[in-house]
Amino acid sequence: MQPSLKTDKRFSLSVLLITAVMVLSHGTFRLEGMNADVFAINYRHGFVARGLPGAFLDLVCAVLGDKYYTYNTVLVIYIVFLLLYFAVLWFLGKKLIRAVDRKEYAMTFVMMFTPFFVEMFISFSNTGRTDMFLIVLSVIAGYAVMKEKALILCVICPAIGVMIHEGYIMDYYNIVIACLLYKIIFSEGKKRTRYLAWFGASVCCTAILVTWLFALSKVYFPVSQETYDEIVANAEILTSEGGYTHYQFLNAEVLGTDLYDSEAEFMALALTELPLFLICFMPLFIKGYKIIKRIVTATEFKKTAIVLCMGPLSLVPLFVRKCDYGRWLFAFITYYVVVMALIIISGNKTVEKAFEDEAESTMKNGWEGVFLAMYLMLFVPFRTIYVSGLSKGILNLIARIVGL
Repeated sequence: MQPSLKTDKRFSLSVLLITAVMVLSHGTFRLEGMNADVFAINYRHGFVARGLPGAFLDLVCAVLGDKYYTYNTVLVIYIVFLLLYFAVLWFLGKKLIRAVDRKEYAMTFVMMFTPFFVEMFISFSNTGRTDMFLIVLSVIAGYAVMKEKALILCVICPAIGVMIHEGYIMDYYNIVIACLLYKIIFSEGKKRTRYLAWFGASVCCTAILVTWLFALSKVYFPVSQETYDEIVANAEILTSEGGYTHYQFLNAEVLGTDLYDSEAEFMALALTELPLFLICFMPLFIKGYKIIKRIVTATEFKKTAIVLCMGPLSLVPLFVRKCDYGRWLFAFITYYVVVMALIIISGNKTVEKAFEDEAESTMKNGWEGVFLAMYLMLFVPFRTIYVSGLSKGILNLIARIVGL
């Protein structure tokens, strides 16, 4: 039976209440190291990588006064955008529920993943991470594409994402690309040509910006000692009381220092934990695989479905070169959750039915749905270098037992 409007409102209120309780009980509200230091980089001395957050802070201070160039202002900016992040997730969840015929399954899905997305950016190591901004931009752009509204957002949002963090092209740009490819494949005539044009504009704009910010900006805007000292001094001003300034991060972003060698030890830790995490997380991966299998089996466009499923391959270079495996796996899961939701919202009945059938199969065994929801909570929130507190704890226990 379809839930009434009253039930729908009660559900929305429940999700909002759960989110509020989680934020108040688990939120750290302290930006660690680089999460605040990134605001010290700006466009005062040229159009450089990671400069947009600092440029935004400069704009705020130009309006309110230089006395607001403080850590507390950065904290307020984070809180404002955290609320925007929650609002976008709530909007996406509401649209998913309205798009699915058997709404109780969509409600269960949204309830299950609410802690996953909420706790990620209120946990200590991830509080203030720019990843939060990047997800918001990709969801907005992806929704615009799938609903055929304000398509210019598929150019503007990725451009903003790259100016916040050039790694956006590997983390979350895959969501926008998947939506554009989907519309190109399932459109015809002038509409397909239109989407091809927007696809080309989005890719070209993003590629040009990444090339400039990642490589050329350091050539054409070489950083003087005076500029570097100014950025470091600003970072120290923006460091929280009792916190630390992340000088390695500043060296890498401002001077272009390669962190690969210095991160080798962290990568070794991440690679040690990763196999254990993958084994522990397998029940949830299997459930995701079953949904994908249902979609591929049911659709006439099997190659398209397979291509869209390969979107997270953009994360492979990060696993090879960087050490924040928790962030990459969070992005991996986010891709599938968001893209599936957006495709269902667009009106694709094949994907909707596959989602509903797998949900129905799960709910037939009353314990299975509860188990999966509770099991997911064991791994939440994902961390940075270590993926999960659970697998890290098991790894430490094994190390103590064997005497390492």
